[in-house]
Formats: sequence, structure tokens, C-alpha cells
Amino acid sequence: MNYALVLTELYGDKVWTLTGNTYGGLTWSDDSPKPEDATLISQYSDAQTIKTNQEEINKLTGKLAATDYVALSDYDQDKTDVKAQRQQWREEIRTLQATIDSLKGVV
Repeated sequence: MNYALVLTELYGDKVWTLTGNTYGGLTWSDDSPKPEDATLISQYSDAQTIKTNQEEINKLTGKLAATDYVALSDYDQDKTDVKAQRQQWREEIRTLQATIDSLKGVV
């Protein structure tokens, strides 16, 4: 169990400090209620998914940025495979971000 990961990914907007990697090392300084140990443990899988998805988004965004020069309409006319690949990357980013938003409760 990685408390820092859960707290960073799901409670990054709250005020807290963590000493070590135990629930006992969590100092909650936020006005909101401190999450219980069982809650944090149950959210570990979600935090891992968020982190993995964000890393994949960053990778795909980098690929898109590296191919920005091919975004010219005259280049794409005969490069349907390149155009399709970039569209697939964009769709993957949207899907991954939707998963992150869902896990974080963002509407």
C-alpha cells in the first residue's frame, strides 16, 4: 500500500503531510474530514489507474507534439495512415482522461 500515491492522486487539493508510509504518519491539516485508513486502502487501485493513465496521456501528448509539423492539411491528403494514427492517439487521450475524471469524481 502506497499512501503517498493515494493522497497525491486523490487528495492533492487537500492540506496534509505524510511521514513515512503508514496511516499513523498522516497529519491532516485540511478543513475536510480526514479519510479513514480503510478508505485510503480501498482507493489504492484507483490511484494506480490514475497514475498509469496520466503517464500514458503524457506519452501520447508527446507523440502528438512531436508530429505537429505534419498537421498541415496538404501533408495529410495522401498520408491517411499518419492522420489515422494521430486521431487514435487523441481518442486514447480522451478515453484515459475520462477514466481519470471518473475516478476523481469530476463531472
